[in-house]
Amino acid sequence: MDMGSEEWANVVEALTVCYETHKYLEQRESKRRREWRQDTKLRNSISPAQRLSLTLRYLATGESRRSLEFQYRISHSLISSIIPEVCDALYAVLRDTYMKLPTSSSEWQEVASTFSTACNFPNCLGALDGKRFLVIKPSNSGSEYFDYKSHNRVIMLALVDADYKFLYVDVGAQGRASDAGVWDRCNLRKYLEENKLKVPGDASLPYSDLQSPYVIVGDDAFPLKTYLMKPYPGKQLTADQRVFNYRLSRARRVSENAFGILAAKFRVFQHPINSKPEFVNKIIFAAVVLHNFLRVNCKAHLPTDRTGLTAMAVDSSP
Repeated sequence: MDMGSEEWANVVEALTVCYETHKYLEQRESKRRREWRQDTKLRNSISPAQRLSLTLRYLATGESRRSLEFQYRISHSLISSIIPEVCDALYAVLRDTYMKLPTSSSEWQEVASTFSTACNFPNCLGALDGKRFLVIKPSNSGSEYFDYKSHNRVIMLALVDADYKFLYVDVGAQGRASDAGVWDRCNLRKYLEENKLKVPGDASLPYSDLQSPYVIVGDDAFPLKTYLMKPYPGKQLTADQRVFNYRLSRARRVSENAFGILAAKFRVFQHPINSKPEFVNKIIFAAVVLHNFLRVNCKAHLPTDRTGLTAMAVDSSP
């Protein structure tokens, strides 16, 4: 039986998303999963609407599976299989539209223009940073997921635009890895070094004839490259170097802000995730693409003021 308006309203409130958006996601999810089980004489099948509702509620609230079992009258074991299945379907149907890495010069220039306006940092193609998500220690994993704080975590490396949308994510590295190590192995680095993304050629800086390459910005953890800019190191800096570091920090901070918005909107990330590593990856991918979906379609429900977002990012990080 399909969900009633009251049940929909509860889920809408949990995710702070409009009714039309929720129905759209249901239709896309239903179209993707034609093979859902059919009704039998012993039990009714669980509809795509119920599966979607359960999964969105889990992502939005971080409620335990036991709590969801009580609310939806679905067994704990079935919930454990429904959530990754729906997360996988959501990512599959939304990623090409809502998390597509720019592949043309004009698309990259649009990203750079937004950075220049919002952050006063020209020729910027994105802010690069890593986010560590707490997880319950996987079985037989030893210390593979331990980070430097002795917590079990999964790493997401992300490139973020000035509107806090994720352009690219690499998910699944174990907590003991460094951001630089994840970067060294990710496809984005290879694409940039092999010139596969059609990044524009050097362009003049504002109010200057000086030609500068288009770059992504990161912190001290990343290597300095012609396409990757990082702050000047040390404390004995000139006035110009300090101004540059400030401008770069302002541009780089959008990645921290995006992580903060993600964790505030999807509270499943505010506690250790209790799932298999491959399921954790699917949960992260689904939340990221839904985050972008909401940035595009539900602006009224999302932060528009840049003030205070950095603090939220710090507070929401585990």
